[in-house]
Amino acid sequence: AKGKVFDVRRTPSAMGLVSEYFRRRKNVCRSLRPTHPVLACGPQAEWLTTGHEDCLYPCGPGTPFDKLLTLNGSVVFLNLPFAFFAFFHNLEHRVAPGLDFPVYHDQIFEVPVVDCTGLRRSVKTHVFSREAIRRRRFDVFEGWLWRAGLIRKFRVGASNLLMTHLTEVVEVVDSRARSGEFFYRLRTESADGVRLASSAR
Repeated sequence: AKGKVFDVRRTPSAMGLVSEYFRRRKNVCRSLRPTHPVLACGPQAEWLTTGHEDCLYPCGPGTPFDKLLTLNGSVVFLNLPFAFFAFFHNLEHRVAPGLDFPVYHDQIFEVPVVDCTGLRRSVKTHVFSREAIRRRRFDVFEGWLWRAGLIRKFRVGASNLLMTHLTEVVEVVDSRARSGEFFYRLRTESADGVRLASSAR
């Protein structure tokens, strides 16, 4: 809405020094996405990042997040708390049909970007609604995973590592959603989750 231009070649990472250092390495691909851009390196990097600009939902179907799930991917955190779990936004998209409030703003935004050739373009995107952001209960979601033993904790030298497998995470979230439990502040709250008091649409 502020009209800021995302330059896939030059806009710094907003996810910290390690991410920014990685962005500047040779042979690293970056998706052309003004919100939730993804960096990738390796044999599947181009496939993972290509086409992100054509997805109306920043973390939904066809995005690098969705592709990583199809690869049975894992997420590893290096000296970071689990709250940096960006795949959470893909899970928000999955549970959206079971909620009685909108996960996305009703307006589709058109955002200016600069691609890898220096060409100025625009990308259409949904953004998460203020209501969804206000109601998020990431602590509830994280609690589900810790109790299910799905977050593994390691120490390598002086570094602390956390790891989780995405297919296992999705299974937990889908199972909870089928029971009417979500990681949002809804009408009534239970000890280990949030449950709808009325029928979900």
